[in-house]
Formats: sequence, C-alpha cells, structure tokens
Amino acid sequence: MADIELLNQDTIDKIAAGEVVERPASVVKELVENAIDAKATMITIEIEKGGTSKIRVSDNGIGIPSNQVRKAFLRHSTSKLRDASELSIVKSLGFRGEALSSIAAVSKVELITKTKDDMLGTLYEIEGAIEKKIEEIGAPNGSNFIIRDLFYNTLPRQKFLKSPKAEGNLINEIVEKLALSHPEIAFQLSIDNKNKLSTIGSGKLKDTIYQLFGKNITKNLIEIDESNELFNLKGFICNSSVYKGNRSFENIFINNRFVKSKTISSAIEKGYEGYLMQHQYPFFCLMVDIDTNMVDVNVHPTKMEVRIDHQKDITNLINEIISNSLNKIDDIRDYVNDEVPEFIDDEPNVKSSYNNDVSGVTTPEKPFDSDNKNKHELISESDSTVEYESIMNSSSISEFDSTAKPELISHKGIYEPYEEKGFEIKKQEVKSEINNIKKQSNKEESQLSFLSKDAVVKHSIIGQLFSTYWLVEYDKSLYIIDQHAAHEKVMYEKIVSSIKDNTMSTQQISPPVIVTLNSLEETFLNDNIDIFNQVGYEIENFGGHEYTITGIPYGIYGVDAKTLFMDMIGDCIQASGIKDNTVILERIASMSCKAAVKGNTKLSYREAKELINELLMLDNPFHCPHGRPTIVKMTRYEIDKMFGRIQ
Repeated sequence: MADIELLNQDTIDKIAAGEVVERPASVVKELVENAIDAKATMITIEIEKGGTSKIRVSDNGIGIPSNQVRKAFLRHSTSKLRDASELSIVKSLGFRGEALSSIAAVSKVELITKTKDDMLGTLYEIEGAIEKKIEEIGAPNGSNFIIRDLFYNTLPRQKFLKSPKAEGNLINEIVEKLALSHPEIAFQLSIDNKNKLSTIGSGKLKDTIYQLFGKNITKNLIEIDESNELFNLKGFICNSSVYKGNRSFENIFINNRFVKSKTISSAIEKGYEGYLMQHQYPFFCLMVDIDTNMVDVNVHPTKMEVRIDHQKDITNLINEIISNSLNKIDDIRDYVNDEVPEFIDDEPNVKSSYNNDVSGVTTPEKPFDSDNKNKHELISESDSTVEYESIMNSSSISEFDSTAKPELISHKGIYEPYEEKGFEIKKQEVKSEINNIKKQSNKEESQLSFLSKDAVVKHSIIGQLFSTYWLVEYDKSLYIIDQHAAHEKVMYEKIVSSIKDNTMSTQQISPPVIVTLNSLEETFLNDNIDIFNQVGYEIENFGGHEYTITGIPYGIYGVDAKTLFMDMIGDCIQASGIKDNTVILERIASMSCKAAVKGNTKLSYREAKELINELLMLDNPFHCPHGRPTIVKMTRYEIDKMFGRIQ
C-alpha cells in the first residue's frame, strides 16, 4: 500500500473547483446569482467562444468593500451565512462560499468593484488561485467580473466540454431561468457580440415571458394565483396550444430558486392529462413559495435539487390547481396557434431592449473591453467605445430615469456617462404590447362561450368534410369537430362516470371469448378481478392459464373483445407500481374508447347533431382521452386573410 500523504493546496483547490465549476455555464450561474444577492437591478453577461475564452458578468449591485476583496476569494468565505444553524433558513441564492475560490482556481479572473460608500473602486487580478494585482481604480458602483481562459491549468477538463455553440446554449438557458425568477432585474446576454436575451426588469413576470418567448406564448397564458396552508403558487401556465416534445418549457421556482423537481413536474403534467397527447409537454412558469423551514436547499452543490416536507400533499394540491385552472377555460385549439411549437423553436430571442431592429436603441459597436491597451482609462462621451457598464450603472434603472448623471471618479477626473434613454422607450413598448394582448383576451372572453346554452342554440352545422370532420358555424368563426375524437371523449366520460357511480352494466357475448394468459398477466387479473367485475366484465377460469370472457362492459360495439381485453391487460401491467384503483379504472375506460366511431365513416345529420350535443355537455369537451383536440377554430378574420381580402 502506498504511503498516505496530505494533498497540497493547489490540488485541493482544483478538486474543490471541479465540484462547483463543471463548465462555463456553472461560472455564469454562480456569478449572476451573486449579483442577484448583491441587490443588482441590472446584470449584463458577455460570452466568447462558449465561455472558455471569456466570460464577463457586470452588475450595479452593492459591490464588495475594498478591504474584503481578497477575503471574497478564500474558500468558504461568504456574507450570506454565519453558522450551520442558518442552513435551514437560507434565502440567498449562493451561500456555500466556494464560487469565487473555485472559479479563480481554474481561470484568470479580473474584478473591478466599488461600493457606494467608497470614493474609488478596486481592481483585483488572480490567476490559478494566485494573486497578481490589487489597486484602486475609478469605477461605477457594483461589480464587473471578467473570467478568461477557463480550465487553462486543468486541460483534461476542456476535453469534456461541448462545442462553443452548445456551451453557449447552456448559458442562455441558465440566464433565461434566472431572468424568469427575477423579473424585477433587467438582464442582457450577448454571445460572441450577438444579443441573445434581454429583459427590461419591470417586475412583472408576464413582461419577462413576453420578452423571452414572444407574443404567441404570452397570449395563451393562464394566470395562477393560489394560496393554502402549505404554500403559495403564482405564475403562468399555457393552454394546450403551446407545448414541446421535451421539458424545456417547464420552469419551476421554489422560493425564487430555479429547481428541477420530478415530483412537482409530474404533478403539473398530470394536471394536463386529457389536454396534451403523449410526449407533449406544456409551458409553465410557476413560483412556489414555501416556508424555508420546509425546504432543504443544501442537497447538491448546484443547488438545483431540493427536499421538501409534506411533498405528497403539496404535489397533490398543485395537480388539483392546474387541473381546475384548465377546466375553467374554453380550450379550443386555434388554427393559427397550431404553428406555435415549431415557430417558437426557431424564433430567436429578439425581444430586446438593446436590439436596434426592435427598439431603436443604439448599442455601442465596441463595448468596453479590458483587453484594450488603455483599458482603465475613462473615455470621452463622443467615443463609440464608451464603457457599457457605465451606461448600466449611471442611472436609477429601477425607475428608468434617463436624466440622472452621477459622477464617476477616476485617476483622471470626472466622467459623465452616456444616457441610455432606450430603457424607458422599451418599457413602454412592452407595456403597450402586453395591454394589447390583454385587450384581445378580454374581447374574446366577452363573447359568448362556444359551450354556453345561448351559444349552442345558435350553432349552425353546415356539413361533413372527408367523412371525418363536422363543420359548425358560430359567431364569425368556423369550428371543425373531429367525429372520432369527439366520440372517444363522449364514450370515455360515460364509462368513467358509470364506473365511479358503480352503475356500469354488462352485455353478454356468445360464444364466450377464450384468452390464454402468461403468469404475469394471470397474477394481475386475479389481483384485480373485482375491478374488472366492477366495470362490467364477467371472467372465469377455464382451466390452466386459460380464461373465458362471457360479458364485457356495456356500450362497447364493433370491437374485437379478445384484442381489447389483452391490450388492456398489457397497458395496465406497463403501469407497474400503480396501486390506485382509480388509475386502473381510467386505463380500462381509455382502452375501451377503441370502440369509438372512426374517421371516414359517414354519419347522418341527426347522428352528428346528437354526438356534438353530447360532447358539448361535458366539462372538458376540448380534447379526447389521449389529448388530441376535438375542436379546432378558424375565425372569419383568419379565413379572409388567407384569401387576401384583408392584409
């Protein structure tokens, strides 16, 4: 056995850095969270080559006192925690005291920082955990971190990084989450001198969602604002028009901290059952406010995983809130909105307060770059390379006051920074657009609901299309109803209702159907035979592994009883671990929908009218049991526009 030796400090620092700094996105997350904790109202992030070449994070926060700058880079140094007793009530985003130490251990760091009480700021340079320079310098209030050559002294780490574009996308995602969790802060992210993300910091989550995701998502938002003895839930979900094939649209924040919680995500997704198809995931941005004593954020170094007390009760309540919120709206799929998922995937985040094409605000072509030879000299107001951080910190951003001109002291005198008037302009633009969306929503809500009693009598069934779709005209709109999806929904609700009311009847079949089960299927059937009897099945053992089915649920016509039963058994077994009888009953009801009338089947006008009337009497007639829309809407305006009648 080799001798046991203590590791040297350099090795210890690099190992510790590996736990906190996994990739450039980790650096951005730690620095931006520190800026948020420093009460910044504006934060700018600049990235080059995926963050490996350069990361710059600037803020207008409280800054670091000059006599504490060195201490800030020591391991386990923090202003947010005093002892272990405070771990259970941590409210700040960063608290471990390892971020700056870890970053400095694997990169070249330059910090310019100043507090409002200091006349001068501090320039501090540290490379590979070795201090290189510390001196006074003229600077605006706040902190400006520049991280260069990430992992320059730990080359094996670089091999595990993705391409610069992929690393940049990860950074974009991190900043996006932080912007959503703090709508009161104005964020700007640029990657390789291209603006990727900007928010105005109005304090309204809806404004931030609009700037990050655009109008198509914003106009389909459903506001959530619920409170109970366990938690407060605020934020927005979207109707079924907005979805993705992955969970990248899902945003959960616990006490303003973005987290990944499978249980909470599953609870929300379950609330969408019947609204979205399989492998479709909703958009939501929800803030869960829980007593800090009930949340343990000290689970993982990234602090993206948490433990929650009363987790089952909380998730059940969240599921109920989501389900009830969706049930309150007429979730009719708009023809235009069917393009939303693809459009959003391709749409860049151009809702920028700095983007010339959007707001007319001029961004300096050459932002202040500390690589310049005279990097710490102040620049005249006419110079196009005016330091962007000075712009950010020169005015009272929280009030968008473009006239304030605080003086910045430096070695060479006084400098009055460039006035950034565009923030007020963009703020008004966003407010105007949000108000337009709100007016449009209010106008739609003021019209009679398609399902109201007064509306139904005014429906005009104008025919069947392709022996599959029924066309209904109402209130300057065309409603297209899928007869198969509609019949599925009607049958599903009838069966579920009969099962729950214990009124399900049996229809006899002759000759009986004989099925052969394997041991797993046989065990499942025997364990749940009472449930099968409850829903209308009559099943007896025929000897060995064979069983006879002499009765099936009433109302299932034109379906191969043997195939239906075997598919149902297989489907239930796949849901292994589910012991809730209600879930099994709903699966049986869902499988029974195979008996619904198919497309390409000609229905009479009377049959269609009866089906549509039955559909519209349901609490949620807008989706079949599998989440497909039953009704799609096209307005007169949209049709006129397609034919060029209006522009």
